[in-house]
Amino acid sequence: MNYKVIQTEELLKSTRWNLKIWLNSNQASLPSSFPMVKLGELLIERKKTLNPQDFMDRPFNYVGLENVKPYAGFLINFAPKLGKNIKSRSKIFLKGDIIYGRLRPTLNKCMFIDDRLEEGICSTEFFVLVRKNDQILPNYLRYLLTSDFVLEKVNILTSGAALPRIQIKDFLEIEIPLPPIDIQEQYESFIKQAFERHFELYNSLKAFPSLMNQSFNKAVSSGSIPCLELNTNEKIDSWKNPLPIKKESLLF
Repeated sequence: MNYKVIQTEELLKSTRWNLKIWLNSNQASLPSSFPMVKLGELLIERKKTLNPQDFMDRPFNYVGLENVKPYAGFLINFAPKLGKNIKSRSKIFLKGDIIYGRLRPTLNKCMFIDDRLEEGICSTEFFVLVRKNDQILPNYLRYLLTSDFVLEKVNILTSGAALPRIQIKDFLEIEIPLPPIDIQEQYESFIKQAFERHFELYNSLKAFPSLMNQSFNKAVSSGSIPCLELNTNEKIDSWKNPLPIKKESLLF
């Protein structure tokens, strides 16, 4: 039997009485060679929102949970949407932010906003996270947020049967390993290369059935032997749809 004795004073101080959290709170964290730091010391939540319905015919870079590849963190099945086609109030993100899916967070839908989008809006089922300072590099942070260090704690802190979510207060209490910045730079370089390679392979595999069909049809029509040419240098699209508001109003 798994049990833990909790003092009444400690229980009353808690904002949520979640049995799963209490039973796992004394479990050892994954080992790390680096000091552990709470996410709340590194990140702050951007809470600004807008109503797309106020800008009916304006295109927005709108990101839903379905547009983020789990673990990988790149866009899938994405295209800008007109404000009239986005039915609910949405959170604002800017270049350099990280969006993290709070609904079913164990799916690991987490994306770093870079030059590809620059700015836009997303579902309220994301946290929009802003680095407080340069203590942690963005690609290292994004990858770490999908790692076992975070996933182990997220699984404990998630609540809700039908629609499991994690609360921002609990999320920012999670501890992650924080290497010196020179070590982070080496990790950052590796992660960027791996990310780009993953993206190329994903797009090549996605296009494979169509390419194979085209090559076979061409060969049959001409009487030649099929030859399949794979393009592994997929062009990364970018969408420039600036927000219809002043950036100065979006601090937090």
